Amino acid sequence: MRSLAAVLIGGLLVPSAECRTQEQTWSTSAKPSLIVRSENNAGEVLFGPVTGTARLRNGDLAVASDVALTFFDAKGRVLREIGRKGSGPGEYEQIAWMGQCAPDTLVIHDLRQNRLTLLDATGRVLKTIYLRGFPMVRSCGPMASFVFVDRMEARGTGGGVPAIARAWVVKLDLRTEKYIDVAQLPAFENTAMGQNIIPVPLGAMITLAATPTRLWIGAAGSADVVAYSVDGERGGSVTIALERRVPMQANIDAALDERVRFAPGAVGKAYRRQLAALGVPRELPVFSGIIGAGSGALWVQTSFPGDARTKWEIYDMSGRRLKSVEFPRDLRVHEVGEEYLTGVLTASNGTEEVVVIPVSPSPRPGKTVP
Repeated sequence: MRSLAAVLIGGLLVPSAECRTQEQTWSTSAKPSLIVRSENNAGEVLFGPVTGTARLRNGDLAVASDVALTFFDAKGRVLREIGRKGSGPGEYEQIAWMGQCAPDTLVIHDLRQNRLTLLDATGRVLKTIYLRGFPMVRSCGPMASFVFVDRMEARGTGGGVPAIARAWVVKLDLRTEKYIDVAQLPAFENTAMGQNIIPVPLGAMITLAATPTRLWIGAAGSADVVAYSVDGERGGSVTIALERRVPMQANIDAALDERVRFAPGAVGKAYRRQLAALGVPRELPVFSGIIGAGSGALWVQTSFPGDARTKWEIYDMSGRRLKSVEFPRDLRVHEVGEEYLTGVLTASNGTEEVVVIPVSPSPRPGKTVP
């Protein structure tokens, strides 16, 4: 299997524009190659609610949570923990998201400071960037681009009647720190809760993904995923040809649980009751998320929180469907690399398990999978 060529630019290892163009078949392992639990056998807590995972080129695994980043080796042994609460370099108030935006380059979004911190594979701080706007949905790609939703025009109504808010999708080049406005699109199905405008649980929400040569965007309420060039020019689109379905109680419960993951005790319970009182849409969106794979493929998640199986549709860089992939549990996928994916499972006792699952894309000649 051929790997992407890479060059060193501004301290970041960035793949060249050369990408695999052959059609691929995909297979996944039913058994993770690595499982790291949030509590060890001695009952010691290794990390809290997970906000991001990434596998580095040497096989190490990075897990982000709260105000720290924990590194594990390929056998699941703790290597080191970096980060602490604070506002200085390498300190965090609240890690809301972490991704690998270039090979061995980790990017952390500190929600309260609205700041990106770029780290190398050892956890050393490379640079910090204070963001314009206030990202709520984020993605990044191997070309050192950070894509996010900015400048939301929130429009909610009273009485639990949802409305669609529009927002700008923006690309930030992490090397030059230059912003490009990509498109203004429907972003969230939202409603009013008191004086606040909040996204509706299980409502339509914009989805973002970045690959070496494409930005993919699924506007809220649409069945299409639209391709944009890395410079923000609109290209073709992929239509996810699935019928909408009615949410089950398991979907509702899981969505509410996800929204209060970071709310402690009684505060979380009270907020969950408020969210439940808002209700949910009569039908689920067509898909719930998208991820750009290291090979350049687009993964589209067609399952929702609470489903017994996690389901994905895979498309190549031209938008041709390649395959469907399923996992036997409700798996939150964070990263899809060349030969693996990382994600999080919730155990029956409520603790989290970070998993690395082998995936195998292999080029083959032939017609597109129908």
